[in-house]
Amino acid sequence: CHMQRMDGINDMALTRGAQSHTVSVGQDKKLVVWCNRSNEPVLQLFIDEERDEGLAVAISHSGKLVVTGGTGGLLRLWSLQLEP
Repeated sequence: CHMQRMDGINDMALTRGAQSHTVSVGQDKKLVVWCNRSNEPVLQLFIDEERDEGLAVAISHSGKLVVTGGTGGLLRLWSLQLEP
């Protein structure tokens, strides 16, 4: 059974460390970084406003690099500078 919802989250990953964050991608075509303490978004970036729905996300061990993949067929590498 597959359920689809507008602006739903397709994938997420967690950073490591004392100040952990969750990174998500989804149907809203955004990469969103969430603060795990407040459950609020701290950063929102458009993957591609025209066509690229985010399907997958992964975070490096350092938590400073994020890679996303989507319906546009491209992998994108993002550099994150998150405040503790």
